[in-house]
Amino acid sequence: MSLTDDFLWEFNQDISTLSIPTHFTFPFFYDPDPLAIVAANQLKEYLLTLPFSYHFGLDPKKQNEVGKMFGVLVVRKAKKIGFLCAFSGKIGDKSHYSKFVPPVFDVHLSKGFYKKGETLLNAFNATIEAASNDEEYIKLKRELQQLCVQQDAELDKLKQEFKLGKAKRDALRQITQDEKELKHLNQQSARQSIFLKKTKQQFNKQKSDLNLKISRYEAEIIQLKTKRKSLSSQLQKQIFEKYFFLNAKKEQKSLGEIFSKTVLKVPPAGAGECAAPKLLHFAYENDYEPICMAEFWWGKPPQSELRIHQNYYPACKGKCEPILGFMLEGLKVEQNPFLALTDAPQIKILFEDDDLIIFEKPHELLSVPGNTGADSAQHQLERKYHEFPELKLVHRLDMSTSGIMIATKNQRAFKYIQRQFIHKTIQKRYVARLSGLLQQPDGVINLPLKSDFLERPRQYVCFESGKSAITHYETITAISGEAIVYFYPKTGRTHQLRVHAAHQNGLSTPIKGDDIYGNKNVRLFLHAERIIFTHPTTKEIVSFEAPVPQYFFQ
Repeated sequence: MSLTDDFLWEFNQDISTLSIPTHFTFPFFYDPDPLAIVAANQLKEYLLTLPFSYHFGLDPKKQNEVGKMFGVLVVRKAKKIGFLCAFSGKIGDKSHYSKFVPPVFDVHLSKGFYKKGETLLNAFNATIEAASNDEEYIKLKRELQQLCVQQDAELDKLKQEFKLGKAKRDALRQITQDEKELKHLNQQSARQSIFLKKTKQQFNKQKSDLNLKISRYEAEIIQLKTKRKSLSSQLQKQIFEKYFFLNAKKEQKSLGEIFSKTVLKVPPAGAGECAAPKLLHFAYENDYEPICMAEFWWGKPPQSELRIHQNYYPACKGKCEPILGFMLEGLKVEQNPFLALTDAPQIKILFEDDDLIIFEKPHELLSVPGNTGADSAQHQLERKYHEFPELKLVHRLDMSTSGIMIATKNQRAFKYIQRQFIHKTIQKRYVARLSGLLQQPDGVINLPLKSDFLERPRQYVCFESGKSAITHYETITAISGEAIVYFYPKTGRTHQLRVHAAHQNGLSTPIKGDDIYGNKNVRLFLHAERIIFTHPTTKEIVSFEAPVPQYFFQ
């Protein structure tokens, strides 16, 4: 048995009744093939034995640990079918574990440039640390800090004394007419001003002398840090050039070359370390034929992200899409399901006048054109109302969300209604069916959201720099152990209702059918039912509704 066979898992159950896929999994939107599910379940059983000292947050005693994305790749070689396993990044602080394919490129195992570069960087770090902790440098900074405290205290004391003196002199000026006495009072005021000015100058001179001495040390530290940054950039560039990936045609391309063609230009942190690239590269390198794959989350979710234990997830787009785009060349891959949608669902016009078009958008229709060329609500409106060149959508709904929307026929109406959205005076009501029951039947969710730059339109909770997102909710009923609720969003962030429902600090119950933050189903059970706003011409408050699909309640 070769060394590479040590990484090939054999199926522990009969798979002869399962058909072999003719096309490889489209990794960015898929339902796992039954073969991949069998492989994933076998890996999950193995993970239950806890072969690691790291417990993925499943051990209540180790709540500081979080979960990890795992992947399986079903492969064939010489008519023998098995599967490979991998995890994203590291587990704990290790990249290598028995039975899991190794990283595509491990700088710590590479010889030559990285070791030399790392040695130089460590030398720079040691020199910078020594310069930053120089006794004379620290002494000078301490003296400067003490001098600043002393200056503030003395100047405050003088200002208080001068304030009292001024009050006394002002009182004397009110009761004396003696010019000599008044002149003496004015001279006292002048002397105090001069004394205060000279005291400030003395302190500033002392601070300037100290700052000059300190700056000599800091100039050296800045110079060292600049050299370290330049060396680090050179080393990173070398890594990008030597970090190669294979595709099915046995062609290779470096990480740097792959990302040079993208908007990012340079690879983001962690690119190439996800499970899917690891699996495919190992398969190509060892002449395994990829058949299908699946990735799933194992363990506790990070505080900011929404990941569900054992759920299947598509490959990430920010880090993996450029890499996998190259690696899948030469394979027969399933068609992108978004490109396969030739018969797009059609919008339904509910109301129109000289200013407005109120319509219902079906689920799985884009609100505005995307980059796939798929049809959209905007396209359909433009085709139907081509005589209105100023026609615009005032707001959007997620592709998977159905419900009521507003379009305007002229710029005046657009600006008038847009202002209502900006000032949050428009009232919206959504109906959602959740994947479980709620402990609190109603309440308010206040979780700030931030866009995941690499995984748009995915959002995550961020209390440091996220935008305010507030949702009121109210339970309508419960059917088959699933709550049906009204959502009243007070802000209009992307995926706000979906994240607020799924997040552990929100309802901790994803909307049914949420393929991003929950579990995939026939559809996302979220519908924009009602909207209330002020008409741009009549200035009357108007209300429109799009009835909720009846199957929400079945």
